[in-house]
Amino acid sequence: MIIHFVVDEKIIDQMIDNFLQVSPNHQFLVFTENKDVNFNHITYTGPFIRSFNYIEDDINEVLSNTKADAIILHQLNLKFANTVNKIKNSIQIAWIAWGFDVYNLPKIESTLYAPLTKIFLIKNRPFVPFIWLIKKNNFTRGLFFNLKGKKDYYREIYRAINKVTYFSTYIREDFYVFTK
Repeated sequence: MIIHFVVDEKIIDQMIDNFLQVSPNHQFLVFTENKDVNFNHITYTGPFIRSFNYIEDDINEVLSNTKADAIILHQLNLKFANTVNKIKNSIQIAWIAWGFDVYNLPKIESTLYAPLTKIFLIKNRPFVPFIWLIKKNNFTRGLFFNLKGKKDYYREIYRAINKVTYFSTYIREDFYVFTK
């Protein structure tokens, strides 16, 4: 059984269809904050679609009950990262990037802008280079968020990335940017 972490987004139905054509041995956990959920974009119904309240539900119980062999993350957002970090047993995890989850990482974000765009950003927000520099380093980033009274959510995302076995994207450049 392969467990998929998904959100109720426009392209999910097509993605579900693609995986079910290959094998019926998939379960799609649609991350929610409520028990009673009406999906906006997912039209599939059946035992392979399940609402997963990431705040209350126990991912370890789900993995045990389904006898899961692997997990596929269809993006790596904070909710998915927090759930991955709760997993107690070793399991293969594949991350299919959606773009924002790669390009918003502190070590990548500041490298994305062409020279004129960077000049424009700095002109309108002079502290941007300083913030990029702070966010690149784990210690300074943690201190920065702590001073703002916030939690460093990148720490959770990086912990989850360390548990990922496979990284996948359908855009070659995304792969090169991330592996760099």
